[in-house]
Amino acid sequence: MTKSAIVASLVVALVTCSGAAMARLDAVSEKEASAALKTALDKGAEAAVPQAQLHERFLPVVRKLTAALDGVFLMLAEEERKIRKDPLR
Repeated sequence: MTKSAIVASLVVALVTCSGAAMARLDAVSEKEASAALKTALDKGAEAAVPQAQLHERFLPVVRKLTAALDGVFLMLAEEERKIRKDPLR
């Protein structure tokens, strides 16, 4: 099968499937669509809560590490300043 035949087959399949999907979407009522949207939002919120709790649990650790790294950088900057002032000490 040639490349163009494969592409043509895919295009035909997509057009056929999208038409069938659109026909099914027309059959969905506004009430059903609202219920589906509410369900999707609820599931998304349920999935987000554990991630937010995980973030809250590790945030203090990240803050401590950041403070420690800040201290290290300040010490390095002070040593660099001393070396630049008197390189041969």
